[in-house]
Amino acid sequence: MNRPIGLAILGSTGSIGRQTLDVVHSLPGRFNVVALAAGSNVTLLEEQARQFHPRLVCAGREADYLYGRIAEGKLPARWASMEEMACHPDVDLVVVQRTADRFPVRQRALLDRLQNMYALDLFVYTPEEFEEMRRTGNPFLSHAL
Repeated sequence: MNRPIGLAILGSTGSIGRQTLDVVHSLPGRFNVVALAAGSNVTLLEEQARQFHPRLVCAGREADYLYGRIAEGKLPARWASMEEMACHPDVDLVVVQRTADRFPVRQRALLDRLQNMYALDLFVYTPEEFEEMRRTGNPFLSHAL
């Protein structure tokens, strides 16, 4: 059996992040949640961390609360930046957020964010684009999955 797909979910408490974790929960053994990041809902992030056991966590607001939970040993994870999460060697797939930007614009924005420091093949699809590729049997997507 192949090893589970390593996930970094940046925005785990938002709708896309919650849906991703629903998929992970429904397919035991297929995924390994390596990292979870949230903007401000640290209560939900802590619940997600207890359920999915990521090695890395990050929050935008109320970060002090999570630091405290980690320091107390009540949250078995390490604090990390989102850049570190996205580039972690055990991460195969990074799930981020929905955007209205066109494909080349969102791809360039992410490449700029990563400062072109990493060797990677980057494809940034919306959920609708991904679903259309799945529905039509796109050979790239079929091979990747």
